[in-house]
Amino acid sequence: MSSLSLPPLTPLIHDTAPPLVGEDPIVPNAPNIPQQPDNQLRRSSRSRRPTNFDDYVTYLSEIDIDIGKHNDPTSYSEAITSDQSSEWHNAMIDELESMDKNNVWELVILPDRVKPVGCKWVYKTKLDPNGNVERFKARLVAKGYTQKEGIDYQETFSPVSRKDSLRIVMALVAHFDLELHQMDVKTAFLNGELYEDVYMTQPEGFKPKDDILLASNSLDMLHESKRLLSSNFDMKDLGEASYVIGIEIHRDRASGTLGLSQKAYINRVLTRYNMQHYSPSVAPVVKGDVFGTFQCPKTEVEKEHMRLIPYASVVGSIISLESSKESITLSSRNKGL
Repeated sequence: MSSLSLPPLTPLIHDTAPPLVGEDPIVPNAPNIPQQPDNQLRRSSRSRRPTNFDDYVTYLSEIDIDIGKHNDPTSYSEAITSDQSSEWHNAMIDELESMDKNNVWELVILPDRVKPVGCKWVYKTKLDPNGNVERFKARLVAKGYTQKEGIDYQETFSPVSRKDSLRIVMALVAHFDLELHQMDVKTAFLNGELYEDVYMTQPEGFKPKDDILLASNSLDMLHESKRLLSSNFDMKDLGEASYVIGIEIHRDRASGTLGLSQKAYINRVLTRYNMQHYSPSVAPVVKGDVFGTFQCPKTEVEKEHMRLIPYASVVGSIISLESSKESITLSSRNKGL
């Protein structure tokens, strides 16, 4: 397979290449990866602000959305040698063009006694409501796990739209018969402000999108909102909303109803845990069922066996379905205790 051509805006990386400095957000601490010793990065001068996101909510949301991913490559070499190498190449080009347009970085000479953080490509296929590949996404991220909390940074965020908020918006749309359209912000995370200088090595080989829902009782006002957003951000108009954060939106304006479905997500979860052939149940909990800590493993043999069962992951996947299926709320919460 021939090697990929590089875009003119980005040079090849080499051992003596200058680092990048700019406004690229740092990736939260990655698990099971040792920190590099003697990381001499300066202490952050940024004033601390109240935490705006519940860490476990955003973390579980991202994990749930990733269920059923199509064996996405985990490295640059895997991406360029895969059967979808051209698609991943185009995705990387799109990412770099967005960064260039947003002036994320500039090439500089590394200052004395400053150790740059590395970077890597993260690849992900975005699926449509039927579980088919909709597009390929590549994101260039800094290896933030080489930094130390309290010295190089104070807070980490992984913001994902809360599904409770989505349900509230859907209820208002159905009740007031509002127009509901959807837009996509290209590389939305790049629009945040970074107040410290972050030095990063150049990416291997060469130098993604978030959805917005717009609701209004006036189409003219809706189009004006789109125009204002597009004048400030690189936007893509997706038309009437039908699929957002893994949830299908089904609407019948004649009857004034709006429903949410996660059928594709349910099928992916069942496949992940080898339960796709199980028969459905009329009710999630049968009358008289009792759940409690008395069911927890007690002996060492039972505990060892339980370590082989992804119980927490299953419960987390079920909890994610509460946004479209309120009837399972009580049973899923009881099983999570």
